[in-house]
Amino acid sequence: MAVEQKVIEKIRSVLIADSTIDGYVKTRVYGSHISSVKEPVHPSISLHLLPGSRKFSERGFAILNIQVDIWVLNTVPDPQGDVFILVDRVRALLDRQKLVDSTIPLKVGMSVETNSGQMMTDPDKSLVHYPLIYQVVAA
Repeated sequence: MAVEQKVIEKIRSVLIADSTIDGYVKTRVYGSHISSVKEPVHPSISLHLLPGSRKFSERGFAILNIQVDIWVLNTVPDPQGDVFILVDRVRALLDRQKLVDSTIPLKVGMSVETNSGQMMTDPDKSLVHYPLIYQVVAA
């Protein structure tokens, strides 16, 4: 398994294991861009490697830019509040987190939020969307 897949799998497992995130999205943390998911169910979180972001350091670590997208239906009573609860949990779980997983030989040396977008709405799909970008260094 390529390091990119291991990182996505590990981030997904960390998010799914959190009780707050589970309360909103259950296991709907998709390991690919939301546009590639056939009939996605929301609220959800999608993870994907940004194109052209894989680089290698001198010590053999891959440097990856991973986008974490939070999707909430705007038909719930407080969609923006729900988005920010999920954003806060993702930040708490991933920012500067060192993750080691012996079941999938993976060492994450660094995970830092490098960017976050503004909240966006998609009226055609009744969605509120908030993107976060993390730079992950892993081997």
